[in-house]
Order: sequence, then C-alpha cells, then structure tokens
Amino acid sequence: MIQIASIFDGEAAMVKEMWGLTQTFENKDTKDILGINFIPMKKGVLEMCKTLIETGYTPDYEKNGKPPNVMLKA
Repeated sequence: MIQIASIFDGEAAMVKEMWGLTQTFENKDTKDILGINFIPMKKGVLEMCKTLIETGYTPDYEKNGKPPNVMLKA
C-alpha cells in the first residue's frame, strides 16, 4: 500500500524509504561532557501531564469524570 501511495505522494515516498528501519539514539557524549542526568521518558511524560493538570492547561478527568464525546459525525 505504501509503495502505491509513494507514486503519488512525496511524503509517502519518504516514509517508504524508512519503512522497517529502527532508530536508536545515544546520549553518552551529552551525559559525559555536559554532566546531564536524563530522566526516563515515561517519568518525564507523566510529570508533564501532572503539571498540565495542576496548572489548568488540561482538565483532570480522574477527579471530574469522563470527558464528553466530542467526535463529530459526518
């Protein structure tokens, strides 16, 4: 399917070239040179969510109940 889409769409063509590849990232030099101790991604995401709720940028659905269904029907 991606092969057919890549004929007509430039973005699909770029995706096709990377299909099946696994990206890995290494931060050893950053940690060694700058002395930065990174926190795990899961912990960072959870802390960000907590902060967004505490500062009112997003509702607290655990306290206030389930959000309304806002999906539009065509």
